[in-house]
Amino acid sequence: FIYNGEVTNNNGNVFITPFRIWEDFNNPNSRDSITFHAKANYNTGDVLSLKSKNAQFPFRYTLTQPLANGDSLHIVDPVSSIFFVGMTNAVYMSRDVLDFGKLPSWDRIANLTGVPSCLAYSSDANYLYVGTTDGKLLRIANIALAYDSLRADVRSSACIISSGIVKDFGARFVTSIAVDPNDDNHVIVTLGNYGNSEYVFRSTNALAQFPDFNPIQGNLPAMPVYSCLIEMNSSSRVILGTDLGVFTTESLGSSPSWTAENTGLGEIPVMMVRQQTVSRPWIDGITGVSNFGAIYLASHGNGIFENRMFVGIDGPGPDPQGKAAALSVYPNPVKSDIHFNVSLNGSSSLLVNLYSLQGKLVKSVNFGMPGRGEHQLTIPASDLVNGTYLMQVTEGSSVKTAKFVVTK
Repeated sequence: FIYNGEVTNNNGNVFITPFRIWEDFNNPNSRDSITFHAKANYNTGDVLSLKSKNAQFPFRYTLTQPLANGDSLHIVDPVSSIFFVGMTNAVYMSRDVLDFGKLPSWDRIANLTGVPSCLAYSSDANYLYVGTTDGKLLRIANIALAYDSLRADVRSSACIISSGIVKDFGARFVTSIAVDPNDDNHVIVTLGNYGNSEYVFRSTNALAQFPDFNPIQGNLPAMPVYSCLIEMNSSSRVILGTDLGVFTTESLGSSPSWTAENTGLGEIPVMMVRQQTVSRPWIDGITGVSNFGAIYLASHGNGIFENRMFVGIDGPGPDPQGKAAALSVYPNPVKSDIHFNVSLNGSSSLLVNLYSLQGKLVKSVNFGMPGRGEHQLTIPASDLVNGTYLMQVTEGSSVKTAKFVVTK
């Protein structure tokens, strides 16, 4: 889908051309919209089931005002994706590579001197970090609001995207960049090349004009580090793919203690470490994400490995009769409000308890008697800290549970 010379130049013999795809099923910065034509009368609070322009994926919308039969309403389309690719002297992006009915359009979002070797985006894709084969680290900003070519392409006089070098590691190959899913200021960069003493660097002010990157080599053997991951449930948990397998730490600092984790893998190069950090609701018969939190390791010579130790979401499976799930939380992870769908028999009052993974009751809400049938309800999450929680929904003798993750 690279065509007509729009994305030009090879990538300078880099073994793997760097590319990343960002997805969000509840994008707060979306500028896309759909038009809903009412074929009945609707009240404030009614929930509509709609189709996104992005692959016709279903999403829900709660009306904030009445809507009469025959009226129409423009509604923000929250389902978004962005594809980034680094080529010699340039970085490109496209918002429609997942639309297989047409050729995608491309915007050049940065010019640079050199060859990109790795990419990493912030949680909302507003920032993209680019590492190069000659030790440069670039930061590209304002991507989230650059929703068309006029604002996104650096060849346009109205482009709002900015970019610049924020760190020069000298003549070192930048092998990977990891952005904390919960903190855009927290970034880790790894380097290659033999014969050096420091290969892992960390910043806690990565969005500053001149961010600091300090070594966190600790007791890690002096060897190339090819990939890095900041685990989404803990900003202090870091996983490295190195020349001698996987190393991890649970406590970051100026000199962390790294532990080899190579059971079943062996002391072989691990070139990529990725975590499934995107979740989506179970809507209209389309399943959610059952591997949310799973970690994948790509080795050089011994295949691909999966670790499900940090999987926090195993959404409800499809009902055998094809009915809606009895209890589902969306969006998952939760950022501000906890929305959930629940099927009730209407015989008793509805009590919802939220527990931490340690079993501590952190919130209790009594919804009274909403009545029989399917209900979409909301609980504020502003007072919950980041982490994994258990929702327990009790209606008389009926008890339903679901897991969800809070990330702000």
